[in-house]
Amino acid sequence: MDRRPEPTPEVARARRYAARVRIAVALTGGALLVVQPEVALHPAAAAVGLAVIGLTGLVEWFDARARWLAVEETLSCAAVISIVGVNEGSVDIIWVLWLVAAATGVLARGGRVAPFGRLIVIGTLLSPLVTTGGMSAEAVGFALASTLLFLAAGRISRETGELLVRARHDADHDALTGLLAPRAFRAEVDRLSGIASHDRPVGLVALDLDGLGAVNKRLGHAAGDRTLVETAEAMRSVLRDADVLGRLGGDEFAALVHSDDPHRIARRLIAAVGERAEGCTACAGVATGPRDGIGAEALLAAADVALRVAKRSTAGTVGVYDGMPISEGADGARPALERLSRGEDVWMAAQPIVDVRDGKVHAFEALARFSTRGAEGPLHWFALADEFGLRADLELACLRAAVGLAPALPRDARLSVNLSAPLLVDPRTTEIFEGLDRPERLIVEVTEDTLVRHGEAIDETLSSLRERGVRFAVDDVGAGYSGLSQLAALRPTYLKLDRALARGIDRDPSRMALMRSLADYARATEGLLVAEGVETAAELAHVRAAGAALVQGFLMARPAPPWPRVSVAGLEALRYGAPVNA
Repeated sequence: MDRRPEPTPEVARARRYAARVRIAVALTGGALLVVQPEVALHPAAAAVGLAVIGLTGLVEWFDARARWLAVEETLSCAAVISIVGVNEGSVDIIWVLWLVAAATGVLARGGRVAPFGRLIVIGTLLSPLVTTGGMSAEAVGFALASTLLFLAAGRISRETGELLVRARHDADHDALTGLLAPRAFRAEVDRLSGIASHDRPVGLVALDLDGLGAVNKRLGHAAGDRTLVETAEAMRSVLRDADVLGRLGGDEFAALVHSDDPHRIARRLIAAVGERAEGCTACAGVATGPRDGIGAEALLAAADVALRVAKRSTAGTVGVYDGMPISEGADGARPALERLSRGEDVWMAAQPIVDVRDGKVHAFEALARFSTRGAEGPLHWFALADEFGLRADLELACLRAAVGLAPALPRDARLSVNLSAPLLVDPRTTEIFEGLDRPERLIVEVTEDTLVRHGEAIDETLSSLRERGVRFAVDDVGAGYSGLSQLAALRPTYLKLDRALARGIDRDPSRMALMRSLADYARATEGLLVAEGVETAAELAHVRAAGAALVQGFLMARPAPPWPRVSVAGLEALRYGAPVNA
């Protein structure tokens, strides 16, 4: 976005240094005029010039922005006229002090002196030749040397400044898209969020491109690069000049927008990307400053949490961070997450997994719930745990709470608990499982977040747990990493289908065919197919006809403590069924 950038920290330091020099020059020259006025032919004019130099130094000290440069140059020209122009060709200490101040100012400004300003300064240096009709050889030499020094300083400084500007631009911008690079984007977010208020908030939109990998594989990386450029152009077309846009890396982008409704802008960004980036869709996460946090680290973390939640839904979803602010304070998200990771404020609801043959409860799945101040759901807290590196601690706290339900488990029912693959070989997990009195009643659902890989440690753990009667389930088959590799590694007793397969199955014959194939696989491996997400009698009839042995969903019962019964509607749907379109 074309807008005049504020000076970098290095440039700002150079200008402040020049300001200190000018202030020192003014004070030194003023002291000389007080102690020995005859050092200048016209002390009053010299005093005016020194005062102007001191004033430019003070203003530069407090306001180092680029817009001040033109004013500072004008005042410096007035100072040189006062000090040199009326000096009648005399070379004195005041002239030398002015030359130091002028050269320092030119260097600090990167040689950016307007042609008109250069003419005034050079003309004033040489003016005694006209005003007095001549100067001593010493004065002429000094004037010419001063002129050459002034011109050389400006030229060298200008060329060096241009090189530094180009180098800085290259360092601050992504080479492919021209957007701000991560470090520069974070710096802008730090600066702008620091001056945001509840009356004038800023919104941070994190956007993740879906489908870029497929574009790279199908059409090549050059096509993928074009898609990234098109994404950047599409986002630029939505944003205003005052907004800040950056590429965080790979297919991740972010925008800092000045708006009371960043959610609306996020939707416009997703729509623009969908139109311009062929073959790709996008999801977005939104955070607002200062409500959700202040500074790049906090706002990017909040937006990333919202993005993680959005990506668990359908393509094109916008997630909005709706939790405690990202801060270390007592009311911040981090302390609350640390309390949850210690097991505080964690409790368990249960949802029945029902046998389609007789309507009896085969098992109860333990589902984590958190008693926090807000209405944040489990997805929010697990996404936040991923952001802060506390995922394992939070999972273990939930696992302890889940197995704590085992002693009160109803007769003939099993207890199903959730666990990610890396924690299977964690010694803390082994310690929890070893404390169980009846491990044969436990089902471990391995979530789809990460892939279970064959290896000595994982094989020994799985073998040991199986010997104790623990059974395994692969959760959300058909999503994430829950594919054939996961099935081959775990050899699960239960295949829990992704809920998207059951949703609307009565209207989609292709899902029916897919579920029949999975049911055949389950029977061949002496396993059971579990259909999650069943919400209607028609869906229930179709998943049963496809061969699912167990069902779970709101039709059967909603999660509740401690052991919810199967609903009347669910029992009636099992008993009377519904017509099935084969």
